Amino acid sequence: MWSGRAAALLAVCLLAAGTTSCRKVYRVEQAGAAARPQQVDLTAAQAISVKQEMESIEAFVARSGWDMQQSGTGLWYEIYGEAPAGAPEVEYGNAVKAVYTLRLLNGALLEEYTEDKPRTWILGKSEMTAGLSEALTMLKKGNKARFILPSHLAYGFSGNGTDIPPRATLLYDLEVVEVLVEPKI
Repeated sequence: MWSGRAAALLAVCLLAAGTTSCRKVYRVEQAGAAARPQQVDLTAAQAISVKQEMESIEAFVARSGWDMQQSGTGLWYEIYGEAPAGAPEVEYGNAVKAVYTLRLLNGALLEEYTEDKPRTWILGKSEMTAGLSEALTMLKKGNKARFILPSHLAYGFSGNGTDIPPRATLLYDLEVVEVLVEPKI
C-alpha cells in the first residue's frame, strides 16, 4: 500500500509529466450526421497566432513611420531621448521612476503616469511583465523610449483580468526620470 507521502509524490510526478509535453493534441467531435473526429494541434494554433501578431505589429510600426528595432525576444523598441553623460544605467535591483503612457495598439489608453505622478518599480522585486523588465534594462536616466510588447512578453493569452484583454499587444511611451542604484526598501 502507498504511504500518504509516496502517493502525493506520485501524483505530483504524474501531473508534471502530463503538463510538460511540448505538443498537446485534443480530439474534437464535430456536430451533425457526418460527425468525425478532428484533431486540433494547439502548438500549431499558437504558432499561427504569434505569426499574425508579429505581422500586425510590423504593419503598425510601418504605418506609424517609427524607426524601431526588435530584440531577440520579440520586444520592439526605439530609444529617442538622449541620456546625459554619466547617467546611471537601469539594472536589476535598481529603483526606476518613470513617466509613461500605456496603450493598446488600437490607441485605447490603459495607464498614464505623469511628472507629478510618476511610477516607481524595483527591477527584480516589483511585479511587472517580462517585456517591461527587458525594456527598462535598455535605458538610462533621461532616456525616452517607445516599446511594443507582444502578448507573450505582456499578459499572454489570459490578459490581466481587468483592463488588458487576452492576447493584447501593449505600447509604452516612457521616460526614465530617476534611477536609484541602491534603493531603500
